[in-house]
Amino acid sequence: MSVNQVWVPVGEFRIATDINDMPIQLATAVGSCVAVVLYDMEKHIGGLLHVVLPGKRLSIRKNDLNSYYVDTGIPLLIEEMINEGASIININATIAGGAKLFSGGPEKDIGNKNVEAVKTHLEIAGIKVNDLDVRGNFAREIKLDINTGKVSLRKIQKYASKRKFKEMRSLSDVNLKNISKKISAFPPDSQASSALLDVAHNPYVSVDKFQNIILKDIVLAGHIYRMCNSPYYGMPGKISSIHQAIEYLGKRKFSRICIVATMMKHSHASSKKTLQIKDIRIHSLSTAVIARHLAVRYSPEFTDDAGTAGILHCIGKLGFTIATVNHYEFGGDYSQLGSRILGEWNIPDRIVKAVTMHQNPRDNFSGKPDLIDLIHLSCMICNLLGISFDISYNLEISQNVLSRFGISGLEPLLPGIFEELRSVKLL
Repeated sequence: MSVNQVWVPVGEFRIATDINDMPIQLATAVGSCVAVVLYDMEKHIGGLLHVVLPGKRLSIRKNDLNSYYVDTGIPLLIEEMINEGASIININATIAGGAKLFSGGPEKDIGNKNVEAVKTHLEIAGIKVNDLDVRGNFAREIKLDINTGKVSLRKIQKYASKRKFKEMRSLSDVNLKNISKKISAFPPDSQASSALLDVAHNPYVSVDKFQNIILKDIVLAGHIYRMCNSPYYGMPGKISSIHQAIEYLGKRKFSRICIVATMMKHSHASSKKTLQIKDIRIHSLSTAVIARHLAVRYSPEFTDDAGTAGILHCIGKLGFTIATVNHYEFGGDYSQLGSRILGEWNIPDRIVKAVTMHQNPRDNFSGKPDLIDLIHLSCMICNLLGISFDISYNLEISQNVLSRFGISGLEPLLPGIFEELRSVKLL
């Protein structure tokens, strides 16, 4: 039987009962935040609260949510559950989260402070804690089955340590941390940043509007996907699209991430480096536009991922350029460096794999085009059109990829591609 899973975004709560025919499951993921699960075994009423900080700030900001804080969130959850018919004497609690994911002394251990605050406020409310899975240095995923009251907990290890690609392990680690750090501090495109700031302050803006702006700049997209997949938010290796980011984190938290991403200080690059970075930005944007267009027509299930993989597929080349490192020093090409960087950022495997393999897609594969094929063909079309950061780049398109698209040449694709590129002023 299928289950209706209701995701609880950061700083919010959800309540459900088992009156519906379809089983309901409340779910969330936490790092230093804490998930508070309350359940009435008699009435089968459950609630899940995702708290971020122990106490409400002294200077209240506009649109602050009471559910964001322990001291206001727990009383609010209890009140709403009682309104639904729960009885305080029948409610039991499960607490999970409160990890310490970053270095620093006790004063910086916000996870521990959250745990202690939750325990205190549940004790004040007279609610017994049945199960406790807290602290440590890893994120957790929590699910509550409303029909049975069963709580499932899953440990989420630091994602980058699980990368299994053989081609990554053979590379030198020299300069990797330095390159990743320089990209993380590099300023995004000023026009894209300005547009994103405008929409981030608008609570009514659509998800598509966010996506259209973010996928215009490789640097801006890199910052946002890196932060969204940080263990801090409990979602490492989970978020591969803007739709997912808003679904899992909530629009309010995602808007804050967008604002932070736009605020990198401008660096002073040489004129030659500035031109190289501009070429990389245009190439990555064009690849993303073409990849999404092809996905809609041939493999709709990859549409969102195609935009993400397209905009990030040359993040390694951006790293080489910003850090002034060549592939001989690193021990691999830009796709391999990109894989290492995205692995460090906990980007989902399917995106990393597309970045790693887009120059050499699989031959022994049949069926619909996959994400690797979409990025390979889109990148090669850009190069053939002269939208490239390297005039010596290989221009040979895999015939196996073309066969999976059901074509022998590019002629059937080009009219639609030209129209898409003109729509964003790339042609």
